[in-house]
Amino acid sequence: MSKLQNISFLGTIQLILLGLLSASLVYYFWNKKDQKRKGLKIALHVLLILSLLNLLFPFSWYVEAKSGKIIVSKENVPTEVIIRISDSLKTKAIFTESEIKSRIKENADWLKNIGEVYVVGNDFETKYLSDLVPNGVSFIPYFEKDSIQNLKYPAVAQQGETVEVWGKIANIGTLTAKSVNTTLDSIQTNGNVFRLSFPLLGIGRNKFELFFNQMPIETLEIFSFRPKPLNVLMLLDNPDFESKTLANWFAKNGHTVEIKTQVAKDIKSSTKINKPAADFDLLVIHPSDLRNAITKSFSNQNKSVLVMGLNNPAEDLPNINKNLGTAFSIKKISSESEIETNEGALAFPYLFDKNNRVKTLSGDIMAAENQKIGVSLYSETYPLYLSGDSLGYANIWQKIIRQIYPSQKDIYDIKAPIIKGLSQKITLSNATKSVDKLVTPTKDTLLFTQSEFNESTFEGSLSFQKQGWQKLNDSLEVFVTDKKDYAEAKRTSEYVNSFAETLTGSKAERIEKEISLWWRFAFAIFIFGFIWLEQKL
Repeated sequence: MSKLQNISFLGTIQLILLGLLSASLVYYFWNKKDQKRKGLKIALHVLLILSLLNLLFPFSWYVEAKSGKIIVSKENVPTEVIIRISDSLKTKAIFTESEIKSRIKENADWLKNIGEVYVVGNDFETKYLSDLVPNGVSFIPYFEKDSIQNLKYPAVAQQGETVEVWGKIANIGTLTAKSVNTTLDSIQTNGNVFRLSFPLLGIGRNKFELFFNQMPIETLEIFSFRPKPLNVLMLLDNPDFESKTLANWFAKNGHTVEIKTQVAKDIKSSTKINKPAADFDLLVIHPSDLRNAITKSFSNQNKSVLVMGLNNPAEDLPNINKNLGTAFSIKKISSESEIETNEGALAFPYLFDKNNRVKTLSGDIMAAENQKIGVSLYSETYPLYLSGDSLGYANIWQKIIRQIYPSQKDIYDIKAPIIKGLSQKITLSNATKSVDKLVTPTKDTLLFTQSEFNESTFEGSLSFQKQGWQKLNDSLEVFVTDKKDYAEAKRTSEYVNSFAETLTGSKAERIEKEISLWWRFAFAIFIFGFIWLEQKL
């Protein structure tokens, strides 16, 4: 860019006027007779015109915007952390919060000379952050080395659902999730993002503890609701411990079950548990029942079917694919007749292959296609149930059942932790009817708006003003925390994110600058004084 391009339009007009007036002064003084110090008089009067023009119409020009990044940190953030972030971002300078406040107070225009700002810490004043917005602000929260940051997990979930806990720990060690004395999941952290997962088996309020290197660091409070009871039909030509145990587990968990057994060529027996309805949601069969008229009816109606009790997977899978129109495939991984799984159950020595149509579960020992047809390669899971490991047993079967029968109505999606006093997004999906608001038992009103992309999904937000368990409706509760570091970090993050559109591309490539009013006024007085003094000499 040339130097002339850096001058503003008004500055260009001033230069033209200055040139014309200067030429007139030169002509006047040069042709005036008996005039002493003509050159000095011309120079002083040109400067006088320049000072008056600049006083009335400030002369301005453009300079390239500074691109240097700076860091502004809270005083409690350790120096080594700031230095590490600065080296990573290649920032130009580092300031504490008090230092940057002093700079802004002394000269607000100073901000025009810096580039993007990275605020490191948690609790920043919104008034102070708004001063930094035109420069572009990025927020980097700070937590202690062995504490969790960016923690995310569901505040409510369905019983039997596998919940996932996400976050970050800036240290290396063992992270474990426990329920009382039972270990639910355990991983090795690498100083970066982690993910834990475990089944939610209880009903109502659930409490889980996270341990890092055997030290408690976090408590998770999750509310679980009972899923819609299923009407299960089981066709069992040769009932065994495996299928009988599954039937009992269904019944114990509130589902209704009917077991039809072929006792002779033309004689069938039927056992009903919990009074099942005539219309079934799920069919459980052995491979020998693939050609059964009931199985064909379920398949034609696109209803859920679970195939278990395989005898020879290499021969059974082609028959399953042929009769149910699926595309399952397996690979043999051992020459043994059975293998022991991580849960302590037994399975055939095969694993399912992954493809676009098939979702594998439980380490590829189970698989589901089109969220309707499921197949299990487990040979014996009942020993887990009989030995008292109901948690491990439920984890196995809940996974496949939720995958092939996922449809639940009026499901609330709420992310935790929920911070006291801050707005919390709440989503209602698969709604049975249109809703515009929800009035909580505490008389708080949640206003919903329909999603643009799904007419059965509604979104809203609500601010909870009390700590602890709070009722959302008659059957659902959420846990609200006022943990200081989470609250401060979320408050700052939300404020910075609210300016996301403003910040995008907001930093100008050029900045218009001008001489301050006091300097322009002083320059004009100075020139007047010189002209008066020159005439006295």
